[in-house]
Amino acid sequence: MTGCARRKTVFALGHLYESQFAALNNVGWNIDVDGVNKIWLENPPKIPGTVLPGERDSILLKLQGLGLATAVERRDTQVGPNERVFALLPKGADFVRYAKGTS
Repeated sequence: MTGCARRKTVFALGHLYESQFAALNNVGWNIDVDGVNKIWLENPPKIPGTVLPGERDSILLKLQGLGLATAVERRDTQVGPNERVFALLPKGADFVRYAKGTS
């Protein structure tokens, strides 16, 4: 993985953490699909330097493969038809806190 790809992956994980941690932590990490879709709609990841439509999905799927995030069911009434929605997993939150030195 190149340095640029690594930065994009770290940025994406950081965005999931900043936008979803409080909501997921408040419900004991029981992923509320509607809640995650609402958060995604209000604050979708904007990863600097991603130009191709599938690039963001590729980055987030990489996080899923590492067990740091997971894809959740998309709600047609909340996000667009071509959107993939991802939720932060506890392991992803732990990784972000560790990287920030706040674990």
